[in-house]
Amino acid sequence: FLALARAITGDHYIGVLTFQAAAAGLGCIYVAQLTQTLSQNKTAACLAAFFYSFYPYFIGQTAMIIEVTLFMTLLAASAYYYVKVADMKSAFFCGVAFSLTLLTRTMVFPAFLAAVAALFFERRWKQGILIGAVMALFLTPYFWRNYHIDGSIVPPRSGWNLLQGNCPYSEKTIPKYNPDLLDAYVSKVLQEERPDLLTDEGLDVAKKTDRFYTAKALEFMRTHPWKTLRLKIKNVFYLFHPHIVPFNSMGKNTR
Repeated sequence: FLALARAITGDHYIGVLTFQAAAAGLGCIYVAQLTQTLSQNKTAACLAAFFYSFYPYFIGQTAMIIEVTLFMTLLAASAYYYVKVADMKSAFFCGVAFSLTLLTRTMVFPAFLAAVAALFFERRWKQGILIGAVMALFLTPYFWRNYHIDGSIVPPRSGWNLLQGNCPYSEKTIPKYNPDLLDAYVSKVLQEERPDLLTDEGLDVAKKTDRFYTAKALEFMRTHPWKTLRLKIKNVFYLFHPHIVPFNSMGKNTR
């Protein structure tokens, strides 16, 4: 996506941001159509499009080179085609939307598997098989490439993110600052407890590192269950906070 945006705009920074914002704008159409399909109410569809367009956090993300804007549009398209999956044409487009969304961010993989499983549960075999086949066509080269790089199927960095959100410094950092502020801490934990992974050149070193980070995060969650629960509840409420999070930007001297 970025390669296309850079080629079209002549590698102009503001041009790339504009291209990205235009892609985000397509999501507004899908959100409106999705709401219209579900509610059969044009007013509800307009309101959904309005809230999508003026969501503070999303506006903030659109002003950065980041995958969130494209991801949101593809996610909205996935939801739209899924609710219209009664015919095979919509099932095909649903499979394409699911695949492109997964290629943008793999975190939705469990949700999409559940969505396809729900079609089989409702005995809509043809639609479920078609969506699965399209996803296999799109994703197999991606999985194959990942496997031949480091032996993993999907990017093995979920443990890193999980530890950022579940460590002794998470509560005081999030959402005041970007979780990336904790990168130095996460790296230090590995250096102190598993220095062997820093010198290991095996094919599965990325998976071993990811398992280590995941285990450290789960250990913190087990040791501090109430602190973990409190932080997660706060995270949910901050989804609706009118002020863009994180509250404070990070400078070069932020520690």
